[in-house]
Amino acid sequence: MLFLAVFCGFLAENVREHRIEHAREKKYIGSVLTDLRSDTSWMDKYMKDQQASIQAFDSVILLINKADKDSLEQKRLYYLIRMAIKLSSPNKINYSAFDQIRNSGNLRLIRNQSTVDSISSYYFTARDIEQLNETIMQRQAALVEFEGNIFDGNVFHNMEDLNRFQFKEPVGQPRLITSDKNLINNMIVRIHYLISANSLSREYSAKQKILAVHLIHYLKKEYHLK
Repeated sequence: MLFLAVFCGFLAENVREHRIEHAREKKYIGSVLTDLRSDTSWMDKYMKDQQASIQAFDSVILLINKADKDSLEQKRLYYLIRMAIKLSSPNKINYSAFDQIRNSGNLRLIRNQSTVDSISSYYFTARDIEQLNETIMQRQAALVEFEGNIFDGNVFHNMEDLNRFQFKEPVGQPRLITSDKNLINNMIVRIHYLISANSLSREYSAKQKILAVHLIHYLKKEYHLK
C-alpha cells in the first residue's frame, strides 16, 4: 500500500509538472505570435514607405538632371530628396519573445521539433535583413553627408517642423548651390546605390512577411490559439 501511495504521488507530481510546462510552452508560443503579428504589421508599413522612398529618389534623379528647372520644380526637388531620406529606413524584426525563450533555455519546453525548427528558421532568415540594414545605413550616411555639396542647408532647415518631424515644400525660389556636373553625378551614383539597397530590402521584407504569415497559421493551429 505504501509503495502504491508513493507511486501514485509520483505520477500526480509528474502530471502536475507536465501541465505547468505545457502552460509555459503555450505562453511562450503566444508571445512569439504577438511578435510575429507585430512583424507583419510593421512590414506592411515598411514596404509601403520603401516604395515611396524609391519613387521619390527616382523623381529626384529626373529633376536634378533637368537643365532648366522652374521654381516649382526646384521646390519639389528639395522636398522629394528630404522625404526620400526620411522614408528610407532600415527594417526591424521583433526578437524579444524568441530571445527570451532561447536565452532562458526554455526552447526545451517546445516538445515538437518541427515547431522549434520552424520558429528558428524564421529568425535565422531574418538575419539577412539585419545585414542589409547595415548596408542601408552606410549608404544613407554617404548620401546625407554629400547633399551639402548640392543643396542649401538653410532651405532644409526651414522646411522642417521640429516638433512633429514633418516637412513641407520650401517657400520662395530655392536653388541648388551648384550646377557642377561631376558633383551632381556623384550624388546620383549615391542615390542609385541606396535605391538598390532599399529595393533589395523591400524584396526581403516581402518574403519575410510570407514566412511570418505561414508561421502564424502553423502555431495557431498547433496550439489551438486565436
